[in-house]
Amino acid sequence: MPELLKKIYKSASYLLLNSLIIFILLNCVIYCWYKAVYSPLGRQTRAALQKGEAEKYKRAYEGAYSVEEIYAVIDEQRQALKLEYQPWVLFREPGFEGRYTHVAREGYRLNSGPGETQARGKGPVIFAFGGSTMFGYGVKDGDTIAAYIEKAIPGSRVYNFGRAFYYSSQEMQLFLSLVKEGKIPDIAVFLDGLNDTRVLADGVDEPYLSSTLRNIFKTGFYLGKNVMPVLTALYDIREARAEQKGAFGLDDAGIKKRAAAVLAIYRSNEAIIRQIAAYYHVKTYFFWQPVPHYSYDLSNHQFKKKEHYPGDSVYRLYNEVYRSAATGPMDGTVFLGNIFKDKKDVYIDRHHYNPSGCRMIAEEIVRVVKQDNPDLNVN
Repeated sequence: MPELLKKIYKSASYLLLNSLIIFILLNCVIYCWYKAVYSPLGRQTRAALQKGEAEKYKRAYEGAYSVEEIYAVIDEQRQALKLEYQPWVLFREPGFEGRYTHVAREGYRLNSGPGETQARGKGPVIFAFGGSTMFGYGVKDGDTIAAYIEKAIPGSRVYNFGRAFYYSSQEMQLFLSLVKEGKIPDIAVFLDGLNDTRVLADGVDEPYLSSTLRNIFKTGFYLGKNVMPVLTALYDIREARAEQKGAFGLDDAGIKKRAAAVLAIYRSNEAIIRQIAAYYHVKTYFFWQPVPHYSYDLSNHQFKKKEHYPGDSVYRLYNEVYRSAATGPMDGTVFLGNIFKDKKDVYIDRHHYNPSGCRMIAEEIVRVVKQDNPDLNVN
């Protein structure tokens, strides 16, 4: 009997040791894969090895940046996207100083790099809200939508409060937090559509990372995406499957129902923002942004994915939301969903805009603001 127990113990020890070694090796392999795909140096190496990718980027940026500048901007902003906690809105980009990207510790992106003065000129103070497209992922400080608005209105001071993953509910909370602190602009601009559709696709009005926070409260500790590479991979696989089983796996009737829910929540947020703004005497302007899923020639999209094709459920949801937004009541929101209809090479990845795309959106925003403020000095 002791010999049998000894053999069982020895076999179990070997099994446990080998399992541990395999688990460690698996983590190492997955870690190296993530580093190769997402790290700055890995991104450059991968891009250099993929034939033709440099040319794709050059065309997407329409010659505005050199290849070296393009890679530098992309790599820099991958480093900048390390979110930090902020009350009420859950998270934000932290303060960051790079070569082409500068984020103030107060939570907004600068329009012209370090040394930028915050003194008010003769023009209005404008707060610009939105997601990563308003922040300007993929472009330099001076080529964001907010920066182009500032250039177009002499003497104005535009604060870029665009933030990764933000949608109208978070923007409403952020706007409320700012005015409560006494940071009251003359004008507030909101650019939405992309993230509202994505975040609200399942009919649940809660920000990105809410499930992580919920699990912390439920379990008492964090056992999630970034604890170890294996969990990161499992998390990504689970999220991808959940997306396909969620709103993006609905039939046509379900798609229409969810699209209506997305717009209902957006309109509610818009109405609340207007009420808050009226109390603080802030003029507000709302815009529904362009996306490649609607009214865009995909032959002009070099970075298109499966979700951008008509047969995909992601495309179907976006198309239904945007079709409804374009034709239905939007309570004063200006629809910009089709301004890229005849524009080539405006996207620098799945959905972020190149400098000329940012400029086009800024021009439309300035045009609308000018119509409502005839005395405003505009270049």
